[in-house]
Amino acid sequence: MEDGNSQQNSGLQFFLDLLRNDDPRWLSTNEFDDLLANLQALEALIWATSKKPVLWKWVIIAAHTTLQSLAICKLTRTDGFGAKRDDIEEEVADFSEDGKNTFDDNEEFSALAAKENMANFPTLMRRLGYDLPKPKDARLENDATNLALFFLHDFRSTYAHYPPVQLTLVGSQVRDIVRIAVDVMELEFKKSDWKRRPLITLDEVTPLLASIRRRFEEIETG
Repeated sequence: MEDGNSQQNSGLQFFLDLLRNDDPRWLSTNEFDDLLANLQALEALIWATSKKPVLWKWVIIAAHTTLQSLAICKLTRTDGFGAKRDDIEEEVADFSEDGKNTFDDNEEFSALAAKENMANFPTLMRRLGYDLPKPKDARLENDATNLALFFLHDFRSTYAHYPPVQLTLVGSQVRDIVRIAVDVMELEFKKSDWKRRPLITLDEVTPLLASIRRRFEEIETG
């Protein structure tokens, strides 16, 4: 059995080997590639649930991640801001309102740009125009889309930080939540309000969205 020092040395050696690795097959992505990959994962997972229903956990996580990725891609401007945490966005707004610019005040702007804390899911959805209720107000929410997005985030948080209790969900309700999330995706993809030129096209996402809808129909009729 290895002692603590041996395990530490093994871990250190592993990372040193990685740094020296000249294998060209490195994984590389960006926010738009990630968005497409998330949508592809969602499509594949919905099909997989027809064979193993417990995989709906991963459908919820994939739908949540896809919407979050979409919001980040849509809201981020060419200056790199638009989807970051509220306090960072407020600092950037103050920077502009004070008449500062990236040339004369580059050091201050660079310090702001280095802050990469993205806004959370409810905040991002609200910036896209969806009025997600606060947890204490969820019972009073009448809008189906806002409520579905609220529960998508709530279920995702439950799954990501699973408590030691039995969780029972009604399958049709979970599917309705994900179906509405897909409706939101399609609507947002089609809007022309991207804050910068999108590096993803409708030709890429339309077949995936259509396939997702077919998967839902097959599950409902199967």
